[in-house]
Amino acid sequence: MRVILTRDSVHPGDDPPHHWDFTVDPTTTLGDLIDRAVDYPYRIDGSSWSAALEGAPADEAPIATVSMHWAKPRFTNEADRQLRLDSVTTAPGELGLHFRYHPGTVPVEEREEPEPVPAKGTGPGVLSMVPLFPLGLLFEAVRWYWER
Repeated sequence: MRVILTRDSVHPGDDPPHHWDFTVDPTTTLGDLIDRAVDYPYRIDGSSWSAALEGAPADEAPIATVSMHWAKPRFTNEADRQLRLDSVTTAPGELGLHFRYHPGTVPVEEREEPEPVPAKGTGPGVLSMVPLFPLGLLFEAVRWYWER
């Protein structure tokens, strides 16, 4: 199954398209997909991202919310982590997941100790170095990491 991740723009000059697509087994669960996609959106201090199925109304509850300040995604009560992706496809053989940006939504008292960033820009922590990378290089690094 083809998964297409998209996200909101976060500042002027952060022009669309913002998407990343990859293939997963159709029996992958929604929880596993969110866990895998957690580092797709920018890691911006004090902000969070809510993940919703592509095409879902803006007022519909998201599946989960992610932030660089939390050790793992926070799933909403309505989301079933064990739901198989092939049961929630947005098109035959395809699933779209959109991350909505929420600036300044993580109060200081809710911030957890961040996980250590791996050495030499490897692993998911590389996204915490966004200001140091040209965006094209950053997205290529992320794509390389997830496709290996």
